[in-house]
Amino acid sequence: MKRIFLYILSVFTLLSCRNSKDHFLLSGEFDHLQQGEFYIYSPEGAIDHLDTVKLVEGKFEYRIPLKKKTTLMLLYPNFSEHVIFAEGGQQVKLKGDARKLNETEITGSPENEDMTQFRMKNLKSSKQELVSSAEQFIRKQAESAVSIFLFKEYFLNYPEDNYKKVWDLYQVLTKAQPENIPLKALRGKILALGNNTVGKKLPSFTLSCIKGDTIHSDRLSKQLTLISFWASWRNSGYIIYQTKKLQRKYSSRLGFFSYSLDINPQILKGSMQRDTINWPVYCDFKAWDNPLLQKLNINDIPYHILIDHKQTVIARGRSLEKDIRPEIEKRLK
Repeated sequence: MKRIFLYILSVFTLLSCRNSKDHFLLSGEFDHLQQGEFYIYSPEGAIDHLDTVKLVEGKFEYRIPLKKKTTLMLLYPNFSEHVIFAEGGQQVKLKGDARKLNETEITGSPENEDMTQFRMKNLKSSKQELVSSAEQFIRKQAESAVSIFLFKEYFLNYPEDNYKKVWDLYQVLTKAQPENIPLKALRGKILALGNNTVGKKLPSFTLSCIKGDTIHSDRLSKQLTLISFWASWRNSGYIIYQTKKLQRKYSSRLGFFSYSLDINPQILKGSMQRDTINWPVYCDFKAWDNPLLQKLNINDIPYHILIDHKQTVIARGRSLEKDIRPEIEKRLK
């Protein structure tokens, strides 16, 4: 009987070990926050939805089946985020203070610890200093998954700032990681950046909007049109507020169209009602899984594209105030 018990125990142990290699465990604890909800999503499609993580007595655990390396994004209620480098068999831990989320320590793997060190080093850095620090990291540790994340975050998402630098750093990464298939897949996107820059015509598209109206790119109103990409989970309220200010100032001389990356119909509906959005809004509730985003090289939100009456891109960028408003004011004096 004892032998049978030991056999069953050993089989159970082996199954548990095998199972753990195919799962990723994220756990965390926060001071000054006992109860709450966080959200997790995968920019690379490792999970196809926005998962909810419940914090109970200041702690949480999140487990998912995972065989390949990927990145996850932990989204907090204040819309700040942390990247998590995940792989099956790993146990990654967060330790933080709800009052200082940017100082949260993430441990359990070299990549997460390197990323934590990078964040801590740059807590008080300016945007220019942060970009410079990211470039230094990429050139020194090009074989790291952290370098790919920093490349996307500070360079690929801002190709209009310095396309030459984007291509240069991409070559550094591919030389260090020649067998990285997801990295190889970025090549076409980077080469195509020039097709969607200022001065090029907007790619054609047809989208059915939330309220039943249909948007055709070649039938957009014969005027300047602002196309904004956002989601309720990424501080959309401020973007909508800024858009309304433009709408009040320029009235019928400026057209508006929003592309939402929301995944929850009720949340988007509530947002539209609360903010009384009166311009067309498109959403298929598939987040990033839409070919148009790839065509337009939209890698992060919020993002804005301004086109003229010929559907030519005349401005684009993440900031309405810095990247878009000056061009609107120049053309609609």
